[in-house]
Amino acid sequence: MKYLHLFALSLACLSMQAQTSSKLAGGIQADVQDIAKERDSQELVNQLDDERQTLAAEYRAVLAQLESARIYNAQMEKIVASQESEKSEFSTQLEQLGQTQRELIPLMLSMIDTLDKFVKTDTPFLPQERPKRVEQLRSLMDRGDVSISEKYRRVLEAYQIELDYARTLETYSGKSSLKGSERIFDFLRFGRLALFAKTPDDQLMLQWSPAENDWVEINDGSVQREVIRGFRLAAKQAAPSLLQIPVPAAQDAQ
Repeated sequence: MKYLHLFALSLACLSMQAQTSSKLAGGIQADVQDIAKERDSQELVNQLDDERQTLAAEYRAVLAQLESARIYNAQMEKIVASQESEKSEFSTQLEQLGQTQRELIPLMLSMIDTLDKFVKTDTPFLPQERPKRVEQLRSLMDRGDVSISEKYRRVLEAYQIELDYARTLETYSGKSSLKGSERIFDFLRFGRLALFAKTPDDQLMLQWSPAENDWVEINDGSVQREVIRGFRLAAKQAAPSLLQIPVPAAQDAQ
């Protein structure tokens, strides 16, 4: 009986150990499951945190883009406003330019007519060159490929050339019908004060007379010598010196 009692007690202890082991195993399994859940929860938290940081970075990038776009749009608005102002000013300038052109063209035509009359009534030096310049201006006015500003510049240039003639000494040669026969003459111009002509052999010497509106022959030997010296001075063949030449009186000039 004693052995049976001990065996029963051992069985009871084994049963209790088994139950305890089972409970321990169950507890460990529960702990393992809890740990797994906590691990899953932490991974979820980490994942959510990563997503939050990613969204925050994207949000900041979007804000930066919006700010950049705002600054760009503000600048573009200023540029557009400036362009609108410039366009308005340009339109005004075009209108003024059109008005100026309408006024300038008749003015230039009148200036060319005045120049033409002046050349025809002036001392007859450079009789081919000066009328040709006037005709070139008339042809220029009819051309559509030349700007108004260029036409105006050329008209002013022609006037300036005529003004410069009054301050220059010039000699040139050319064929001319003086005193009834066409021949080569050498011409000498003292500004607009006096105009002389002579044959290359110096046998015939003439001076333009505004009073008679014709050429008159020079027969005075002293005057002839002074005129010949004037030709040499104009051709830079002699040193500058004082000349004594007849000059038409102011009341005789046209």
